[in-house]
This record gives sequence, structure tokens and C-alpha cells, in this order.
Amino acid sequence: MKKVLLTGLVLCLTASMAMASGLNFNWNTSKQCPTVQTGNWSWACDNNDATEYMVATVMPNIAVVGFSSMDARIDGQSVGPIPAWWEGFNAGACRATAFTAGLIDVSPTAPCAGSATTKLWTNTALGAIGFWGIDASNRFHIVVGFGMNPQRTANLSTTVQYNAFHIAVSAANTIYVAPDPDNAIDEVIPCLGCDQGVTFVLNQINLNGSGTGDAVTLPGTTPGATQCILYQGGAGSGVCAATPTRNSTWGQVKSLYR
Repeated sequence: MKKVLLTGLVLCLTASMAMASGLNFNWNTSKQCPTVQTGNWSWACDNNDATEYMVATVMPNIAVVGFSSMDARIDGQSVGPIPAWWEGFNAGACRATAFTAGLIDVSPTAPCAGSATTKLWTNTALGAIGFWGIDASNRFHIVVGFGMNPQRTANLSTTVQYNAFHIAVSAANTIYVAPDPDNAIDEVIPCLGCDQGVTFVLNQINLNGSGTGDAVTLPGTTPGATQCILYQGGAGSGVCAATPTRNSTWGQVKSLYR
């Protein structure tokens, strides 16, 4: 599948980075990180109206001075070949517009890890999904990025869990709808594979600051945190452990956008 460049995301790739030491990944209908991790979303695939959110939070492993942008990588693996229901974002995909990334612009109602949580973005930021690529017949990865005015930055602490971003997963094109011109209802053609299990791993988040250096350090773990979520029960036992975080240089990360 063709790689797609998000033009505005380039602005996020020019500052120095501190890799997150603590990552949390959840399903949540209210775009919040819940008290108890919600690791699986199972549903009947019986409508086109539902929306569920992948919610990511992060605790830096070092203090980030002058934070102004962020990018993250999520890896997915399906039980069999990637179903049409999960072919998103790129032109021509069955559900090209069913997945959107957004900011969590409020402090969470309950902590995911640690004793304090807060919103990551203190000012208006822009960004989106920048890449949705196929690695193999049953594996794909997603890259998202956001940036705010570099003249209005924030300093991040190593003792705070920050709300980072969400990805909205719409149920659009799940079931067939017959056309009804009299009631202005268009025909809806379903994309197959809604009931197929998929596992997602939040493999890394880069927090871009104004300090020196251009290195990527792998995330560690935060007690009680999780980086893996399941859809319809996931792609099988052991899949979370089989998609570990990768040793990467920043040059390798940037190569995803070329």
C-alpha cells in the first residue's frame, strides 16, 4: 500500500526527542483514560453508528524542556489477512475515512498510572494520522503526529502521566443499508471483517522538545501500565509479546514518511 505523507507532520520531526518511559493504551468511549484498563473491544458489528476510541497516555522518562510536538507508532496484527474493515486512511481503502486521530485536550478523570495525570497539550495543536502502512499480509502500522506553536511550549515532568492522543474508530460501512431516495438515504456497502480479531501495540511515542540531541530511546514500563489492546479478542495468545518495541534510530522513524 502506498505510503502517504502528512505535510504538516514534517514540523514535528525537527526538534530533539525524549522517548516515553511509561505508555498506556486503552479503549474508551469518552476519550478518557479509565481507572481500570479496558483492553478489549468486542461488539456485534450490527450498526454503522458506533464509535470507540483508542486512548494513549504517556509518562516521559526524562524531563522534556520546551515540548511542542509529538509523534507515535501503533502496530496492528490480525488473525488472518488484514480485513477490509481495517483498511483505513489511504485512498481507495474500504473505510478510508473511518479512522481519525485527535487530541485529548482535558485532564483525565482518573489516573492511568502514577499519582498525577494531566493533559499534554496546553495550547491549540494540529495533527492527524500521517501514515497507515501494510507490513505483511496480517500486519500493519499507524503513525500519528501533532504539533503546537513552538513559541508557546510546555515543560513535561517525569512524574506525571499525560493524556496524549486518541484515534476514533467509527463503525461506518459495517452493515448494508438499502437506498431510500424518498428519505434521502444512500446505499451503504459493508466492508467485510468487522468480526475478525486484531491486536494493537502502542510501540513508541516521541516527545519533541527544544533541548539538544536527536536520539530515540525505547520506552520502558510504568507499573500498572499496558501498551497492548485487543479488538474482538485480538489476534491470538502471545501476540502482544510477539510485537515488542523496536530499537530504532530517529532516521529510521523519519524514513516512514518518505
